[in-house]
Amino acid sequence: MTIISLRNVPKFTAQPRCPKFISALTFFSCFGQVLYVSAEIDFNGGHWISADRGKIAVFRLSIVGPDGGKFIIAAMCYALRLIRSNKQAHGRMMDGKFGDVRPLQGVTRSAQDVLEPLEHGAQDWEKVMKKLLIGTAFAGLLMGVTSAHAGYKIGVSNSVQGNGWREEMVCAMKAEALASGKVSSLNIAHRNTDAAGQLEDIRNLIQAGVNAIVVNPANAEGVNAAIKEATDKGIVVVAVDQAVTEPSAYILSNNQEQYAYLGAKWLFEKLGGKGAVVYMRGAAGAGADNDRDKGFKRALAEFPGITVAKEVFTGWQQDQGKQQMNDIIASGMKFDGVWTSGVDNVIVDAFTESGTPLVPIVGADTAGFVSQLTTVQDLKGAAVTNPGSVGGAGVALAIQILDGKKPANKTVLVDPVVWDNTTDEGKALIAAAQSPNLSPEWPVSVSIPGWTHYSMEQIIACKGPGE
Repeated sequence: MTIISLRNVPKFTAQPRCPKFISALTFFSCFGQVLYVSAEIDFNGGHWISADRGKIAVFRLSIVGPDGGKFIIAAMCYALRLIRSNKQAHGRMMDGKFGDVRPLQGVTRSAQDVLEPLEHGAQDWEKVMKKLLIGTAFAGLLMGVTSAHAGYKIGVSNSVQGNGWREEMVCAMKAEALASGKVSSLNIAHRNTDAAGQLEDIRNLIQAGVNAIVVNPANAEGVNAAIKEATDKGIVVVAVDQAVTEPSAYILSNNQEQYAYLGAKWLFEKLGGKGAVVYMRGAAGAGADNDRDKGFKRALAEFPGITVAKEVFTGWQQDQGKQQMNDIIASGMKFDGVWTSGVDNVIVDAFTESGTPLVPIVGADTAGFVSQLTTVQDLKGAAVTNPGSVGGAGVALAIQILDGKKPANKTVLVDPVVWDNTTDEGKALIAAAQSPNLSPEWPVSVSIPGWTHYSMEQIIACKGPGE
């Protein structure tokens, strides 16, 4: 956020279309305390207010002009309480958007030194605001603003780093929080850890006073205790990507069992129902991996002529998965196809870089693999959709619940789709999904209709509220 001093705030010059805004230089009283205000109003979207009470604070607001039929008034009384306590916090705007309130340490220059003093008494602030606003209804709106509260504080707990899918998930969370206009801050615990470490992270989020926690759990049961502690305190908990067994949590997840089943079935059919495959799993013990294992084995049971030549855990790490594939190729092991749990484009690289003849490969809808399905000669493969944007959907669900709109069911599953490059329908889907601006490790399904509300630019920017 840009910080500006009172000395740098130009006086307001009324624009032709808003002649009734006769002044933007005034002061008024909240709880008996006088707050000097100088405002520069830009009807193209920027509204700056600087306030002085011993130390200077800055608000960054936004406003829509009279032709838009809407005015945005800052919660000045609430902001004054924050200034008095000298703490960083967030001020609420009446349209549901939020602006930072940041006291500047060590700035003591008085407002009287830089602003023309006014002769209004503190008791006249309502009269002044009536002049500032068009109509008394908006003045009444300001009078009721003392009850406004800061935006929602949402905590995020993620236990895997260094993975493109998880990085997109976190960026989707940030983008959705920003696009909603209802979140003042995200507190993100994003590291490689196990269930014990994630328990600690969730408890730290509880102590931080968040309103909701969106968690991608290390496993289905390992963080239940901390989730229960959170919900007992009235904190909304939404598990994304992987389910948890704690009944007080909401779940918004990709259907992981179906993800594995559809991809494995496509591969086994492509092999004619017989042959050996390399089974490249995710992280041992993770809920998503356990669910995918169920789906893979369900498909395997339908094709008795298929065997598993080698089973490995990639940890959902690109470099680890590629090295494992290189080792399998170097060993001379015979196999006819590869099923991967989302570490896919580097598996294709292992074949092409070693000059090994390609076999059918199943992966996720990562940008790199989706591109390879159209550019790598002789590659036959299928991408199964598994949007990392489910993280953004989880934030959207948390906000919905905090707004008092609880879903009818506590579990929402996003069903996957297979895109293969061996049929005309599949080729068309792959062509439509190409996204060269994304990281090769990011899924191309960057949004989920009906759930996420951000733009492509916002998720790529990966910026949340206040960043």
